[in-house]
Amino acid sequence: MKKPLLIALALALLSGCAAPQGLNVVGFRTAPQEVDTLTVITDTPYRPEIQSALQEAGFTITRIIIPGQTPKGTKYGVFVSFGSMLDQCLHLTGPTRKALYDQVTFEVVEIETGAVIGTVSKGGWTGDCNVIEGRLFNDIAKELAHLIGRNRGMATYDNRTP
Repeated sequence: MKKPLLIALALALLSGCAAPQGLNVVGFRTAPQEVDTLTVITDTPYRPEIQSALQEAGFTITRIIIPGQTPKGTKYGVFVSFGSMLDQCLHLTGPTRKALYDQVTFEVVEIETGAVIGTVSKGGWTGDCNVIEGRLFNDIAKELAHLIGRNRGMATYDNRTP
């Protein structure tokens, strides 16, 4: 009786050690308003999910076909970086691309100059995993849209950093 209780307690304590962070915003004080088109610069297995989240947030997405050449009319790009993977969703068929990250960061840059306009980061699940809803990319994309003028009036988050 004591052994299962101790194991459950140990698991509860360990799972609390690595929790994903809430939404974090840096920059965007002089962000351009009404940015319509973004290029996802980072090559990642999550590219389709990231592009879909940005499109749902109101952006037009272009793709770099030849490295170093940006499609016409594209002034801004998004670099996506991943923090530590804390967990991975498992199904009967094995691991999936759905994972829990402590932090994923979207960094908006002006493509010509390389100037960083700002970053939005958050931790969470990259997709639905069993009973857990994973909306990480959507949450970041919606906040990004709010910050640079798309979808005005969208709800904001409380835990922003100045």
